[in-house]
Amino acid sequence: MTRELGSFGGRCSVSKLVRSSLRLRERTIRGPSLLGWVWGAALFAAFQAQAAQGGTLVGWGWMSMPAVASGTRFTAASAGNSLSVALTADKSVVTWGDNSQGQCTPPADVKGVATAIAAGSDHVLVLKADGTVAAWGDTIHGETQVPRGLSNVVAVAAGLDFSLALRADGTVVAWGANNESQSTVPSGLTGAVAIAGGVDHTMVLKGDGKLVTWGSGSPTMKPPGGDNVLAIAGGGGYSLALKSDGTLAAWSDGSPVPTPVRSGVMSIAAGGNRYLALVGPPPAPSKLGDGERLSDGSVRLGLYAEAGRSYMVQGSPDLLNWIGVRALVGSGRPTSLADPLATNFSRRFYRTVTP
Repeated sequence: MTRELGSFGGRCSVSKLVRSSLRLRERTIRGPSLLGWVWGAALFAAFQAQAAQGGTLVGWGWMSMPAVASGTRFTAASAGNSLSVALTADKSVVTWGDNSQGQCTPPADVKGVATAIAAGSDHVLVLKADGTVAAWGDTIHGETQVPRGLSNVVAVAAGLDFSLALRADGTVVAWGANNESQSTVPSGLTGAVAIAGGVDHTMVLKGDGKLVTWGSGSPTMKPPGGDNVLAIAGGGGYSLALKSDGTLAAWSDGSPVPTPVRSGVMSIAAGGNRYLALVGPPPAPSKLGDGERLSDGSVRLGLYAEAGRSYMVQGSPDLLNWIGVRALVGSGRPTSLADPLATNFSRRFYRTVTP
């Protein structure tokens, strides 16, 4: 069940956080496998996971989705002011919408190598398999001018007219509009595991569950109890945080913003003028154990799952883009599984999903 919570907007979000690349303590998500909502002035798109082979993409609004080859599977979607972008299972990019700034014309060098996507107002970011970033679209504020030598990137995020990159060493790089200092990363910032851009502010989640924010003053003034965070999203003059207890925190000017959802939140999204939350029933019993990086680069991890219940283990390099690793039926006793896809990424996050 997805609920629209208020008069704000939606940018990419994720549902759960693990504390390191190979250690995870994560509950199972139960119910609709909706991974995230993304925002645009008049367009929303949703990605619904389907089995291990990727998912189908559903979009609606004033711009129609382009025709794609039959059987095309999608793993992520994002939307800007008047454009949408989607990532296919074969690591290619599909765009549609306004192309006045070239924002819907992907460069040829991202085909087959894209691993993550993010859309700002009128620009697009793509994380490539080699850890570099491609950007195109409006560049009036320098939002598509990727810093020279930027590498070892594991996640990207876009604000209104600025861009963010999270590197494997936990540092953050920002470029583009800086009128509210949203692209001025605090000196010495390390330990980041997730990034989010609002209209003119930046949010960073650290591995200890604490937030670091900067930019426009209102949404960066954190309310009391702002730690123990699993996921973040930034909008127009406000911020969202999914807490470890499944509750949703929303604030502006340092004051909490009331929300109708009190518990059971699995994923959040924020944008210009509305925000969304994915709410589900209590989780089914399961537990992901410690992971081990093997000599061939793959990952082996432990799993306990309730006997007789179907599960999908999903992996992500950046907490934004999830794809199935293995479908299984719980045995009621500890087991292990391997993730050969992990060889393509310097770090890996995992979660379990039930039908």
